[in-house]
Amino acid sequence: MESSPLPIHNPAERLLIILQRCSQDETNESVQAVLARAMEVKNDTDSVQKGLIQLLQLIYHIEDQLQYFPSRKQSSYKKLMEKIKYKLISLLSRVHENWLGFGEPLNSPDWEALYWLPSCVEDFEEICLSKEDLNRLREEILGLIQMIEDSKITQEFKQFLLIKLNEVLEALNKFYIVGYNGLRKEILATLTEVGINEVEGEDKETKNNISQKLWEFFTKIVPEKAQKINPPISLLVNSYKLAEMFKILPPGN
Repeated sequence: MESSPLPIHNPAERLLIILQRCSQDETNESVQAVLARAMEVKNDTDSVQKGLIQLLQLIYHIEDQLQYFPSRKQSSYKKLMEKIKYKLISLLSRVHENWLGFGEPLNSPDWEALYWLPSCVEDFEEICLSKEDLNRLREEILGLIQMIEDSKITQEFKQFLLIKLNEVLEALNKFYIVGYNGLRKEILATLTEVGINEVEGEDKETKNNISQKLWEFFTKIVPEKAQKINPPISLLVNSYKLAEMFKILPPGN
């Protein structure tokens, strides 16, 4: 059985690993049991069906990102995703059947889709954050969370900040499906809410410190890879909008 962890940076790689786990499972348990292991969800009908729906959403996200690939690859990968979707959908009503009898072709290491999907994974590496970069960003947010937890600010303000930072962390943990746009949107929303939030007794210095760190964090997620998804002119316009927005919140002041 494939032992690789499910990646959070590359949607195509996450899909590939789940399908590889399924294809290498030689037990004749139920389809539900095999899918639960592969997707890392609870082994019950509701969890597996929700997991399959989320897996289909992951494929829709992959299809949406295909627009950033050359037209030739867009066409071939689109057909590949359609095949995978069709086979996964066919399992939704068969979760209680035996895997070796009704999992075809997902229960076969020789399934054609598994041959072509790795090239899609490689192409996504060109437009995704690397594992290392994503881990570094997660560590930075975890550091901010720890800083807030250790601070002496009011409990109400602390709770507010922790909720907001954990929402950013959740977006990082689901980068494989939210992508750059979803992550940047979450950070912008957090920056805005921190800027306009007024809690009695809040620490202005801590507030500005968090705002500045979030702003620095935001600027780190528009590297060259992101330029392929967000055209430079779009980034420039967004930067001007941000500058206007944060006149109410000058970082560090």
